[in-house]
Amino acid sequence: EFRRVLFRSYCQKGSGICIGFDTSKLNEIMIEKDFELLDCKYVEKEKNEIIESFINRNAEKMDEKNCGEIRLNMMDEFFRIASQLKHDKFYEEEEWRFINTGLFRLPQKSVQFRVEKSMFIPYVRVELSKK
Repeated sequence: EFRRVLFRSYCQKGSGICIGFDTSKLNEIMIEKDFELLDCKYVEKEKNEIIESFINRNAEKMDEKNCGEIRLNMMDEFFRIASQLKHDKFYEEEEWRFINTGLFRLPQKSVQFRVEKSMFIPYVRVELSKK
């Protein structure tokens, strides 16, 4: 479905293009590279439930002995959750994102950053051809 809002927001001055993908093939490739396809969350109540569940699940684990591993798992899960949350004014986008399931376990040199207004956004370049 054509969404005019996407072109207004992301393609100022007619500089945008639309690219279609075979999502089943793309998903297959990305799963092999430790990414999962997740839908963004826009509704405040749903976002709060996800965050609350994360806090409750992980608060119990902090007393366990293997704190280093637990912290890594928590950071991976936190990043996965944070990557899904968007302001409700963007709900028309119905965005889905490929999110790395172990970002904090990747070699440092593979994580790159782009600047977006007032923040750094981490990303990983992914070869899309199957080898």
